[in-house]
Amino acid sequence: MLKRFLILACGLALFITAFFVHQAWVDAKLEGRFRAERDKFHVDGQELVTTTPAGAEPLTPTPPPLPVVSTGNPDSPAPAVTPSSATGPATQGTPADVPLDSNTLIGPVPPPGTPTDIKTPSVPATPATNASPDSTLLYPSIRRLPLLMLGSFGLPHVQAPAAAPALPATPAPEVPPAGPSAASNPAATPSALPGPEPKPEATSHMPASVIVLGYHQFTPPGIRAGGKMIYTMPQDVFETEMKYLADNHYNVVPLSDVVAFGKKEKMLPPNTVAITIDDGYKSPLVFAAPVLKKYNFPWTFFVYPAFIGNHPTSTYRGAASWPELIELQKEGVDIECHSMTHPQLTHRGAKTPEQYDAWLTNETVTSKAILEQKLGKTIKYFAYPYGEYNKQVEAKTISAGYEAIFTVANNPIHPGTNVDAMGRYIITTPVEKAYVSYLHEGALGLANITPGPGTTVTDPRPVISAELGYDGNINPKSIVAEVSNMGEVRYDFDPKSLMLRLYLPRDLIDPAVKVNIYAKDADTGKTMVASWRFNYQP
Repeated sequence: MLKRFLILACGLALFITAFFVHQAWVDAKLEGRFRAERDKFHVDGQELVTTTPAGAEPLTPTPPPLPVVSTGNPDSPAPAVTPSSATGPATQGTPADVPLDSNTLIGPVPPPGTPTDIKTPSVPATPATNASPDSTLLYPSIRRLPLLMLGSFGLPHVQAPAAAPALPATPAPEVPPAGPSAASNPAATPSALPGPEPKPEATSHMPASVIVLGYHQFTPPGIRAGGKMIYTMPQDVFETEMKYLADNHYNVVPLSDVVAFGKKEKMLPPNTVAITIDDGYKSPLVFAAPVLKKYNFPWTFFVYPAFIGNHPTSTYRGAASWPELIELQKEGVDIECHSMTHPQLTHRGAKTPEQYDAWLTNETVTSKAILEQKLGKTIKYFAYPYGEYNKQVEAKTISAGYEAIFTVANNPIHPGTNVDAMGRYIITTPVEKAYVSYLHEGALGLANITPGPGTTVTDPRPVISAELGYDGNINPKSIVAEVSNMGEVRYDFDPKSLMLRLYLPRDLIDPAVKVNIYAKDADTGKTMVASWRFNYQP
């Protein structure tokens, strides 16, 4: 018995030793690669060199400063529809790989190649151990998870972010057909969400910012959609989130106010929120609309014409009908465009350049014309399906005449935000617990972004950099940089020029790349965020 125990112990010791030897070898390779990249981009020690030596490759190009732009989290899955013509009827299909059960709404999974959502961290206040006052160098903590479990042995790492408060379940809401708004009497019932009430902006240099929330499908109270349907939400959870806004005196405004705020045409107070719902499903009319009416909250419904009217006999599955949308519009709901067929607009496929251009015209221009004809109103806003766009898609959408275009990046809106790429926080099952923390985030402006938002790169290890455009006082040691499917990455930051340079641990693979930057205001401790997306095509 003792002999067997000794053999097992020796085997385990050899395995652990081999693991740490391999980990040290990987770390050494990454460290050598990192140092080589730093030398390539003329970084001296831990100080980011902002003056390029004669004949040397500049750290970043010098285009005119850009306002904060946002492209981000993948949009909702949407039913596969194939219109028979630009304006003709469409038929709905359900992909075979989507498991349907009694709790699952109709719709496919997100498209292949879509980057995994990056969870919003509570930005750590603990810096990397080798950070200097002039520059910050971070190690990604995800790669060192096994070491953190067994002891880091003094290796620098990022402190694990604190968990966001959970959303407790609440009973199914009783929605009266009429009556006074609950928002006007928030003290009627206690808030079901934990956390302190929102605090106003603490310094004059921090302008108010607006959070735009995005939802998709809904189910009856207490029923969770199965499988991969992360974009569905039970009515009781939605009620809890809306009640939190009312109880904590959030200012819920129409999307038109947000656009005017981004254009600096209108001022909005702190703790302002706008609500959007995508795709045109019938379930928002059945489960979300009564809750929003109860709290007297305005909202915008982004729909795509090829889907409208295609629904089974179920009370909430499938799409809304045109008469239902017209009735919803009479009640004050803003209905806007989400393309014609909800495709990935960046995927050209086998189309020739002329065919691709005509296809984009149908998705952006024809869809707008159909909605305007059906609803008898001017369509002002467009939401990119899946949040995907490139420069050709962007140019085509702008030329269609939309006043503002929305993505799915977790970007707060601030005065001066690029109205052709306005971010939204898409609330899905994996991020429900982050709902409260999202509401407390502020806007971190960016300029001189490389690669630019919506651009396409062929280099698998491109230069990723941006200038922080924040007017307040950033704590350099609080900065966290993330790249989709890579998690936290190392970076250099020069507090004098506010230039941030990221270093990728491996080559890019996915065609859509999302970058998230988080930092804390040194005076208030408020988390400021910015993100953008670019495309990779080998």
